[in-house]
Amino acid sequence: MRTAAVTCLAVFTALAAGPASAQWLKVPTAGIPRDANGKPNLAAPAPQAPDGRPDLSGLWQLGSEIGYAANITTDLAPADVQPWAAALSRDRMGSFGKDDPETVGCKPGGPRHITRGGLTKIIQTPALIIVLFEDLSYRQIFLDGRPLPKNGDVQPWWYGYSTGHWDGDTLVVLSNNFRDDGWLDINGSPLTDQATMTERYTRPTYGTLRSDAVQFKDIRFDYCILDEAQAIKNSSTLAAKAVRLLKADHRLAMSGTPVENHLGELWSLFEFLNPGMLGTASVFARAGKNPDESTRQVLGRALRPFILRRTKGQVAPELPEKTEQTLYCELETEQRKLYEWRQ
Repeated sequence: MRTAAVTCLAVFTALAAGPASAQWLKVPTAGIPRDANGKPNLAAPAPQAPDGRPDLSGLWQLGSEIGYAANITTDLAPADVQPWAAALSRDRMGSFGKDDPETVGCKPGGPRHITRGGLTKIIQTPALIIVLFEDLSYRQIFLDGRPLPKNGDVQPWWYGYSTGHWDGDTLVVLSNNFRDDGWLDINGSPLTDQATMTERYTRPTYGTLRSDAVQFKDIRFDYCILDEAQAIKNSSTLAAKAVRLLKADHRLAMSGTPVENHLGELWSLFEFLNPGMLGTASVFARAGKNPDESTRQVLGRALRPFILRRTKGQVAPELPEKTEQTLYCELETEQRKLYEWRQ
């Protein structure tokens, strides 16, 4: 019997809440926390289930790197993938996916649902979680304390057999008993009946569900590159804290807006790029969020060797020059009160 193609793989994904009115535009979902303007407050504290556990229920938009959906072995060395599995993947790509059970045979996607975008609905009870996917397939996660059966003891299925348990506020899901003919990605990386899978889910806020963040902290990467790095500009967010756990020999942050509001955002980026270079957050804050000109010049000289800046003229000289038009809008009475209050 063949062994699993991939021994260990950790995928860091984030699930964001989809629009509450996606299906029923004029029938708002009850229980959603809202701000003063009546809009869903996705930053509100995560809800709790009746048993006191975090409630993961809801409609979620899965977000993950497109590279994993195409090739789940993208971060693995060739030696980490068994030769027969690499050869089978090449054959499947060479035939343009004609045997892909999902796209050709209309079969459930299995673990591929974790590595690509799409809507996912979670229904949670104390003993069972049901996960509904866009292709009308579903997955069960048993929370009633039953042990995970050995491979071959139950009927294999596209999503395998899954049991879950709580580790504090984190749901840990173990799965095995997958079908032997599943695909893990578009390239046709094989999923065998000897595979096992571990997932970890937390819900830090009402609108965010994170998976597998902690599994990366024990992996040493050659390169760690953040695209749209301004996403970690707030150093106190879970995303910023998560990327600072990563270990890498080389780090790169790419952003068109590295500083949008104040220099504290720059500290968060450099704490990822070169930890400790700008001191602690409290020490850096003494310079003020918007320091005077002399302080900015000193900081600029210190950081210049670490920044590569490319302007539009260098990247796309064929584009016309930027034009600016200033429009003034008078605030109404209530708007002005709110603006002055927030100032």
